[in-house]
Amino acid sequence: MTVCILDSSFRPWRGVLLSLIVATTLAACNEQTDVAEPAPRPVRTMTLEKSEAGVPVVLTGRIEALDEASLGFRLSGRMIERTVNAGDRVEAGQLLGRLEALNELNALTAAKANVAAAQAKLTQVRNHFERQQTLLSQGWTTRANFDQAEREVRTAEAQLDASEAQLKSAHDQVDFTELKADAEGVVTGVGAEPGEVCKRVK
Repeated sequence: MTVCILDSSFRPWRGVLLSLIVATTLAACNEQTDVAEPAPRPVRTMTLEKSEAGVPVVLTGRIEALDEASLGFRLSGRMIERTVNAGDRVEAGQLLGRLEALNELNALTAAKANVAAAQAKLTQVRNHFERQQTLLSQGWTTRANFDQAEREVRTAEAQLDASEAQLKSAHDQVDFTELKADAEGVVTGVGAEPGEVCKRVK
């Protein structure tokens, strides 16, 4: 910046100099600065489409149930009825098939007769034991006869227990001639047809 000092002898020029300074200052104040607006930036757009990311894989397999059970008869015999086919939906306890139960029913009848006979025998020996007990208290029988009557009661009770166990087993055998579903599900396959003989696999 340069400063000029004028001699007072040049007073006529003082007015001119001040006029120039003021005019220059005013011109600088009125000058407007033009700010350039930024030019728009181009944008590239593209549309995304679904495409194969890799090579498709083709596999073969078999659909299986999470829980699968193979059902079969617990004894051998000839099947006389099958109530379901492959693909049928079954409920728990539903009848699936039936075997011929003639032999099992005969065994059940015999077991019932054995129980009845054992009960009658037990009643007889108990009556005899009570008589021996009364006679022994009155002195009309021996201790040996009383002990024999007591043993007969115990034997008859054991025979009745065995007969009742055989009766329960006979009932079970009759029940085993019927195959029932143990849970809800769908039949995926059948292994026998009515008229065929089913053999129990040990």
